[in-house]
Amino acid sequence: MSRNSKNHAEHHTLAKVRKLAKKVARYTLANAQCLDSDAEEEDKEDERKKEDSNVKRKRKSPPPPKQSRKKRSSKK
Repeated sequence: MSRNSKNHAEHHTLAKVRKLAKKVARYTLANAQCLDSDAEEEDKEDERKKEDSNVKRKRKSPPPPKQSRKKRSSKK
């Protein structure tokens, strides 16, 4: 192979590698952002669950004490 054809082939190989590397980087970044948004959604969901459980706890507070009936005084 002549020197020119060797450089030409190497150039194309490197170009393909760069192109693939860009794709990998793009998909990796997109995946990372997707995972971040999933994590944020899970955090929000956990917060909602905590708030819901707090509301349920508040609702489950004991009922107010019943008023006892007044005793009738016996007549003598």
